[in-house]
Amino acid sequence: MVGAGLGAVWGSFLGCADYRWPRGLSVRHPAHSYCPGCQRQLQIQDLLPLWSYLYQRGKCPACGYAYGARYFKFELFLAAWGAVCGAWAGLTFAALAIFAFGVLLVTGAVWW
Repeated sequence: MVGAGLGAVWGSFLGCADYRWPRGLSVRHPAHSYCPGCQRQLQIQDLLPLWSYLYQRGKCPACGYAYGARYFKFELFLAAWGAVCGAWAGLTFAALAIFAFGVLLVTGAVWW
């Protein structure tokens, strides 16, 4: 379960980076997440991996701008990958290394 949570969080971060880096935007704090449709700064409840997308039906709660399902799928895939790594090796360095290697492969496939 911990592996799935960590995978979803990494998927959320990498989805953010996937959107921001090509546009020359920062991924570091205090660069707050915002809705591309209305520029509203997203609140903490809007940023929970997987849950926020499902709860808000993939749309901004303020303007109804539809977020792409690509980010949800990426978070879901990395959550599943984290769960598999955690189930296979537990909370060990080996599980973390295998998870990181998988993340690098998937990120490379998505970005290049």
